[in-house]
Amino acid sequence: MRIEVWADAVAPETLSAKDQLKAALDGRASSAEATALPEIEVVWRPHPSDDSDAQRLVHLAYTDGGPALQETVLAAILAARYGEGADVTDLEVLGRLSASAGFAQGAAMLRTDAGKRGVEEQRLRGKAIGVTAVPTFTQADRLLESPDSEALTAFLDAEEERAVPEETQRLRHAEALLRQRDPLGALRLIEPLLRDHPGHPDVVQLAARAYFKSAQLNKALVLAEAMVEVNPADFYARRLLGRTLERLGRRDEARAHLRLIDEITED
Repeated sequence: MRIEVWADAVAPETLSAKDQLKAALDGRASSAEATALPEIEVVWRPHPSDDSDAQRLVHLAYTDGGPALQETVLAAILAARYGEGADVTDLEVLGRLSASAGFAQGAAMLRTDAGKRGVEEQRLRGKAIGVTAVPTFTQADRLLESPDSEALTAFLDAEEERAVPEETQRLRHAEALLRQRDPLGALRLIEPLLRDHPGHPDVVQLAARAYFKSAQLNKALVLAEAMVEVNPADFYARRLLGRTLERLGRRDEARAHLRLIDEITED
């Protein structure tokens, strides 16, 4: 079972959450029912408001070495920040901490753009699922904010919810970002889907809506026209096409599509 913890890599609340989670996991492992409980993998994710090199290093540690290396790197950052008063915004400091934690390549990676896109996507995921508090614990669709020890233990011991495939998650999260009036964030999440599944109707429709709402009208037009060509009876696509043409100043063409919708719905 994967538990994701959304937190700011250098916040005091993250240090407390880490200690709290360790105590809960240790207590769980020593309980009489331990053998019947599912194994837990903990992954630390960037809080939607947290965009720092320290957080990027934590993300890179996970993508490069998995949860164990990520845990070690995060522990080193927190110990340096709160035990030694180190400046964990300094790349030289982060590089030394990374090397001491067994992630020697981390220093060089921080001096490139490595991990920036991944951190941004994770922050958008957190925003889409409603992460606000530091820390927030999630497992599939379950969410727990700033829990006390009892609530955290109950969360860890609850029946595991099955996670949906990543592609389905991306669509759901992009839809949520559209509802939150963040079309650019939605587009960032569905870019891989649009690249890999350019003809999938759900992907095309969501991308067209996001382009429209972000005023990228020529891109919205291309997708809306493609949707209508595939299915002329798709009223939503035809309405989107009409509205896009309106905003582009092509009013006569827009009226033709919108009038057709009105005539059919009146019948």
